[in-house]
Amino acid sequence: WNLVTGVQTCALPIFGVGERDGLDRDARLVEEQRRFVLALGEVGARRTTGVSRHGLAGALQAGSPMIRSNKFVNNTANQFGAGIYITASTAKLINLLIANNTAGAGAGIDFENNSHALVHNCDITHNYGASGGGGVLVKTGSNPTFYNTIIWGNLSNDPNSGNNVRIGSINSDPNFYYCDIQGGVAGFGGPGAGGDYSGIYEFNIDNDPGFVHPSDGVGADYDGLSADWQLNNSSLCIDAATPDTTGLLLPATDLAGNPRVWGGIVDMGAYEFNPVTIGESRLQAKTPIRLVAAPNPFVHELSLTVTPKTGIPIRITVHNLLGREVARLLDQTDNRLAYTTLHWNGRGSAGENLPTGAYIISLVEDGKEVESLRVVKSGR
Repeated sequence: WNLVTGVQTCALPIFGVGERDGLDRDARLVEEQRRFVLALGEVGARRTTGVSRHGLAGALQAGSPMIRSNKFVNNTANQFGAGIYITASTAKLINLLIANNTAGAGAGIDFENNSHALVHNCDITHNYGASGGGGVLVKTGSNPTFYNTIIWGNLSNDPNSGNNVRIGSINSDPNFYYCDIQGGVAGFGGPGAGGDYSGIYEFNIDNDPGFVHPSDGVGADYDGLSADWQLNNSSLCIDAATPDTTGLLLPATDLAGNPRVWGGIVDMGAYEFNPVTIGESRLQAKTPIRLVAAPNPFVHELSLTVTPKTGIPIRITVHNLLGREVARLLDQTDNRLAYTTLHWNGRGSAGENLPTGAYIISLVEDGKEVESLRVVKSGR
């Protein structure tokens, strides 16, 4: 990854224009309205010790630039977008950590002037926006779309203005799919929130992401770089992102250099959980995937693809996080199915509607659990 970090100075962060992550020698930068901005292209940020004149670690104007596999941490802005400021752009922000930035508003990312950006597999966390939108500020006709992103633990002086997401104008409607957003849609603040919000909000959860060791506080005064933003083994963000990553331009590895997809479905956020570790490197398991669930999270129905052994007893069960079996999807004393697809409507064995939250689906062969996966039943 590449680091963009600093304090409020007049130093200029350098962006590269090209077809790879990192710095390109042909970088083109322009200055407009006393802000340094990027002019078109695919970009990767280099190390820098400062930010632009308005405290912007990365400013993108116009075109469809892409920033992938970078960290934007511990930056400060007097006004907007201490992490990233986007105006009139269809930028792509992929696999980023945006943490512990401080601004007047939109400390993590600020979208302005019809910016219809794509944001996916990012961690936007522990940012502080004094007047709202500690994590994300969307305004003036901007409609960015978020996939697989964690927006959690951000703060502002007025919670009603949107700690994590502030919609600053009624003509802005961001879309969210398979994200973990603290407070959910009810936690959005600003003039475009509440009854004026008409964006798409599907398959999202509102659960503590379970970072291994987050920073000690919110904003640029706390060290976001030394924190460990990887997911712990009980995180509900594991295997909870969109099962179809077509067109999302995911890199081969996460921000820690580990395989970006482990377990069949990509995790939410910029880091992929993998229980097999050696030092700081996590190795991809060789065991074939026997259970695949989609969509996950789900609202009405979950499709489960199973590849069991034949000629032995098998069963497929659903347990809640307390370990109690709440549903049994399949029970065969002498299985003859080498491949099958099951459907679960989120109800218990007695037909009762189970509450939203996480559940564990297990494949048991000959009395022994051989594989399990975590699924999330969402309310919306």
